[in-house]
Amino acid sequence: MGETESSPGRLEQLRRYIARPPLPSERLSLSSKGKVLLGLRAPFRDEATHFMFEHLVFIERLAAPAPPLRLPSCPATECSRQARADAATSHAPHLPGSSWARGLLS
Repeated sequence: MGETESSPGRLEQLRRYIARPPLPSERLSLSSKGKVLLGLRAPFRDEATHFMFEHLVFIERLAAPAPPLRLPSCPATECSRQARADAATSHAPHLPGSSWARGLLS
């Protein structure tokens, strides 16, 4: 089997992998108390079938795997603190110090 024959199948597999949600919506629900319930695929040894979270805790746990922002590393003689800050905010336009955000606020 040649590389070109398997390529459409591999692209389709990659597309599906990228487009899938982080958690299946069938496993998410709200309790009567307004907490987020996350159903487990299989019961734990103690027969637990769900995790229960407050809304903000659930969002924190969901966002935790995101990698932290990386600043460029260079010797202090080559780039100033301001240059490193500018580089960081250019990759994170949602931060208050970014030029993109300053343009919105002015």
